[in-house]
Amino acid sequence: MDTIVKELSALGIIHEEANPITNSPIQAVKKPESAGGGWRPVINFKALNRRTVANRASLINPQGTLKTLRSNRALTWLMASSP
Repeated sequence: MDTIVKELSALGIIHEEANPITNSPIQAVKKPESAGGGWRPVINFKALNRRTVANRASLINPQGTLKTLRSNRALTWLMASSP
């Protein structure tokens, strides 16, 4: 793991950070044997996620909207103005 961290630091991909919110320590996690075993670096965002406000606004479901539009017939301005 030390080699990976030093390499990422040398490439400028990661750097030391003093701010506890943006400081995401890299942790080593053992891969399952089915995935080849070994260790992999992961970042723990639990502290950041606890401070993040969830988006309370409901999002429009495009599939549901299209289904509703297909089932309802509506006259467009061009259709209504044609003889």
